[in-house]
Amino acid sequence: MKKLGLSLLLFFHITISIGQGFYNHHWLTGNNPFAGFPNGRFVFDSNSYLHTLEMRKMSFQGTEATICDAQGNFLMSSNGIWIANANNDTMLNAGDLAPGFYTDSWPFGIPLGCGAIFLPVPGDSLKYILLHKSKIGQFAIDPTIIYSTTIDLSLDGGLGGVNTINNTVLVDTLSWGITACKHANGRDWWVVCIKDGNPQSFTFLLTPNGIDTMLIQNFNVTTNAYGNVSHLMFSSDGSKFLYCSPINQSPSGTLIISDFDRCTGQFSNFNSILLSTTSYLFGLAFSPNNKYAYSCTSTKVFSNKHRQPYR
Repeated sequence: MKKLGLSLLLFFHITISIGQGFYNHHWLTGNNPFAGFPNGRFVFDSNSYLHTLEMRKMSFQGTEATICDAQGNFLMSSNGIWIANANNDTMLNAGDLAPGFYTDSWPFGIPLGCGAIFLPVPGDSLKYILLHKSKIGQFAIDPTIIYSTTIDLSLDGGLGGVNTINNTVLVDTLSWGITACKHANGRDWWVVCIKDGNPQSFTFLLTPNGIDTMLIQNFNVTTNAYGNVSHLMFSSDGSKFLYCSPINQSPSGTLIISDFDRCTGQFSNFNSILLSTTSYLFGLAFSPNNKYAYSCTSTKVFSNKHRQPYR
């Protein structure tokens, strides 16, 4: 059961694909916001992990983002409400992400799975960007906005501080999840989120100049499903992409697999596989060698071996 528990945990943490170094070295867990109760931390190396308990101010109700530097030193975390520094205290100027009715209603963390991601800004080892989702208004079902917040680690004695906060990147009706993959040039980042309903991708390019490109592409897969909570996942080499969706709002789960071109940011060769006819899928992962793709419902884990082509 320990192995299964760890496998399920892997489905809920956003990973950074291609040349990640140790950016994903520390994972924080736990949704207990009350003093005197511990939360968890996983520290990974190439073939093992260490799990410890710690007293920490930040809890996670769904959105959870962390990042280390390239050497594996823990830098910061966010639950979509605020950003904590390496000491797990409020980062300078980072205590009011995405203000409004929705975040006011969830003071201990936004309940959107995989709703934020930290990325190192290309060309500057002291600058990072947080891309984070929220909702506009009181009655929105899906996330409807993506913000960007920039962090400078040279501030506050090296603990970092926010330079710009809550800059609007995109407003649309979105499914859950946001992920990133390294551009083929080895410097820039492709950032991907999905329009809700019949899937359509929004792909941004992060360069030293900031976000300066957006590509929109239909997935050529009809799902008619809204309120999708799918994780988004690139393979470690960035060549494949996973997304899952129910069909026609039914309690079912279809895995969508596509190729991804790290030069152009384009998806191709879409294929769908019905894995569950009774339960929704939400978690996704690739095996370390990229030969297997995994997904899960609340009670089952599915695996699919890659074959060429995906048909």
